[in-house]
Order: sequence, then structure tokens, then C-alpha cells
Amino acid sequence: MKKFVITLAILASLGSAKAQKTSEVLEKIQNNVDINLLLRSSLEFTDVERKQNGFRQNEARFQVTGEINDRLDYNVRIRLHKSQIPKTLDNAPASLDYASLSYTLGENRDWRVTVGKQANNFGNWEFEKNPTFEYLYSDLIKTQTNLFTVGAKLAHQINDNHTVEVLVYNAKNDTFDSLHPESDFNENNLTASELPLATNLAWRGNFANKKFRTFYSVGASQIAEGKTDFQLAMGNKLVLDRFEAYLDLQHTHIAVDYADMISSTINEYRRTMNPNHINIYAQKLESQTAVLRLDYAITPKWYITAKSVYERLNDRGVNSLGNSLSQHHLNLIGIEYKPFASQNFRFFGYYANDYKHYNNALHKVVNKMNINIFAIGALYNLNAF
Repeated sequence: MKKFVITLAILASLGSAKAQKTSEVLEKIQNNVDINLLLRSSLEFTDVERKQNGFRQNEARFQVTGEINDRLDYNVRIRLHKSQIPKTLDNAPASLDYASLSYTLGENRDWRVTVGKQANNFGNWEFEKNPTFEYLYSDLIKTQTNLFTVGAKLAHQINDNHTVEVLVYNAKNDTFDSLHPESDFNENNLTASELPLATNLAWRGNFANKKFRTFYSVGASQIAEGKTDFQLAMGNKLVLDRFEAYLDLQHTHIAVDYADMISSTINEYRRTMNPNHINIYAQKLESQTAVLRLDYAITPKWYITAKSVYERLNDRGVNSLGNSLSQHHLNLIGIEYKPFASQNFRFFGYYANDYKHYNNALHKVVNKMNINIFAIGALYNLNAF
């Protein structure tokens, strides 16, 4: 009997120790792991026959961030409604936004290295904003070839208000050999770059007690040998108590239009003059974008939002098609209702007009686009854990 009592006491002690250990592990996870769901769904109506009215799952992303220790942390985010097929170069699917590790170093912890799949750090608040709240994007964002890319970033915090970053990453997420066959475009004597990398130098600044914020960058990238893109981006943001606005300005020299911003349209135009024309990517283009967004809290529960986009593509000579190959205008006005102060859940409704027209040469083969969109729905940026 005595042995039995002693055995029970030992088991109870071990069970208590195990329960305490489990509790400590759970507490550590709770304090160091953050799980978020980014969700947005809407009922959309348009006046374009080819785009059917109906319910759409606009956003469905799952994100896990956390700290391994006081210097090492991680970030993983997956789009649940995107392709799971790995890209041919970086071996990461389009559904994977982030899969990165960051290490903070230096005596003052003012240096930070991030490796893995991460967001491109070109100076753009539109892309930087939580996608749950960004209803429609500019063509610049929709057609970028590598918004989320595998690379390495070094950041240095100069002081509390200024940080500089250098990012080196793959210029394209697919190999050069797969680019042309997938699009059915002839290589047109283009050859793969020996080092198909890109780099951005970015500066993030805060002024007037962080009411005015800058996000500026310069960058260069090369996919085909001897064909280098250059980009200048200037993101400006104003943050007040009940009002927030950003103005993004961007200028890019495009050596080869691998994003197919207008190559397919030019090929269609060439085919009207020569039925045997072979599809090729357009070269020596110039892209300019201006994006303005305004958000105002009418009351703690009601918000109004507005967005305006202007974009232009120019021919820099080689295509002999003149300036303003295309111009894109997007205007949106919306309202949001936030019923719960403690939750980032909102009902929304918006109206948008999406308009694109082409210059005298291209408009002969491509009609202007003019789409009116009305949407109502709900969004939820849920902090699940």
C-alpha cells in the first residue's frame, strides 16, 4: 500500500511538472506568435458584358509572424486564392507573399538583415498598405513582375525618424528560358542576363512628429543581357488624427516590356499591317504613374475613402508609335462602417470608374476601356492569435 501511495505521488508530481511545462510553452507561443487572417468579399456589379456580376472573394490571406528570440524573427504570409505552382526560378508559388527571416544586429540594434521571400521595397504606399483595405490597384501594381520576390535586404536605422534599405533580389520569379514560351513571344535576339538580379535603394523618413512620412527609392533590374530597367519612386504620406492621405509618384525606363503592359496591343496593331508578324516584347518604353488616396474618419464608426490613379506609357523611339501609347484613369469613392471599436471589421461600398484609351495608332485596333464598378461587401483583418 505504501509503495502504491508513493507511486501515485510521483505520477502526480510528474503530471504537475508536465502541465506547468505545457503552460509555459503555450504562454511563450502566445507572447511571441501573431496569427492574422486578411479577408474581403464583395458583391460586384459592372456594365461590361464580359465581366459577370456576382460575389467575389477579393482577399483571403493567412499570415504568421513571430519572434524566435529578441534578435531573430520570421514572417510567413500565404494567399489562399492564388496558384500553388512553384515559379521556375525561385521555386516559390505565386500564393506565397512572405517566407522570410530577419536578424537584428549591432550594439544599438540599428542594423537588420532580412532573407527569403519578401515584399519589394520600391517607394510605394499603395503597395505598402494592408491589401484588405486597398479595393482597386493601379496598373503599376497589377503588372509588376516581382512584387514579392526572393532576395536579401540590409536596413540601417539612422535614428528614430530615418532608415535606409538596400534590397537585392531576383529580377523575375521565372527563368529566362520559360518567359518567351509561356507567353508565345519570340525571343527577338534577346539573351538571358548572366546575373538577372535587381536592386533597390530606399529611404524611409518621418517628419513633423511622424505626421509626414516619405518612402523614396531608386532601382535597377536586368532580365535580358544588356537591357536594364531604371525606376524612381517617391511615396508621400500624411497621417493626422482623423485624416490620412498618400501620394505615390513613379517613373520607369522599361528596357523590355516583360510585364506585357502594352506588348500584346502593339503586336495586334503590327498584325493589321503584316499578317505574318511574329509576337515580340516591346522595348524602350517609359512608364509614369501618380496615385492619390484620401481617407477620412467622419465619426469613430463611419469612414469615407477616395482614390485617383493616372498612368501613362510612352514610346521612347524604337517602336515608332509616338508618346502616350496608353493613358489609364481610375477614380474611386467609397464609404466604410466599422461597427465594433475593438475589431478591424468593416462593411463597405464603393463606386469606381476604370478608363483606358490609346493613341491614334493603337486605338484603330483596340477600343478604349471604360468600366463602371459598384461593390458592396465586408472586410475583416482578424488577429486570430
